[in-house]
Amino acid sequence: MADDTGRISIRLFDSIVEYLASGERNACTMGTDCRQYFVVEYDGTVYPCDFFVRDELRLGNVMDTKWRELLANPVYRRFGLEKANWSDDCRSCSWLKLCHGDCPKLRWHEGERRGRSVLCEGWQAFYAHALPGLQRLAGDLKASSEPSG
Repeated sequence: MADDTGRISIRLFDSIVEYLASGERNACTMGTDCRQYFVVEYDGTVYPCDFFVRDELRLGNVMDTKWRELLANPVYRRFGLEKANWSDDCRSCSWLKLCHGDCPKLRWHEGERRGRSVLCEGWQAFYAHALPGLQRLAGDLKASSEPSG
């Protein structure tokens, strides 16, 4: 409803509006790199993402590894850069600037890398339908944050 604006918050919508208004991507799925946070397990073991807690992606342990070492870990670097390893379908998609291929976990099936996210068709339909309204909200947000002069 029109009177819900500014009162109801939906993270996905807020993230898209923020990107459209400022160019800032505040949701990892919208970024070009998956190095936005760490996951620390109960025993202190650190991984690059909560969807990729795997032995081969173990970065260290908070008890004996410094944060700067975790950030510099080559495994973390490779993991982050994999996000932009898009399929040819993604490279030619008009929505790529918004979804950036979606979360890599959705590009894998039974241990095999698939070409694109399993949600791709749904994202395309969503953006085709919702983008005009989200762009209006982004314009309103930009206008309200500009200094009046």
